[in-house]
Amino acid sequence: MADRLSYNASSGKTVQGRGELLDALKEGSVKLEEVKKADLPAEYQKLDAAELEAKV
Repeated sequence: MADRLSYNASSGKTVQGRGELLDALKEGSVKLEEVKKADLPAEYQKLDAAELEAKV
């Protein structure tokens, strides 16, 4: 666990593998408009595109 924590701290990532939307958006491997509403947390599913972009 200590090795993983050390790696996460040095890389700036908190989730490894697929699943970290903010990292994917920052890297450009995912576009926000391509993310399915059903894949977002419930509180974000009710936002329109402009509100979602502002929140993220």
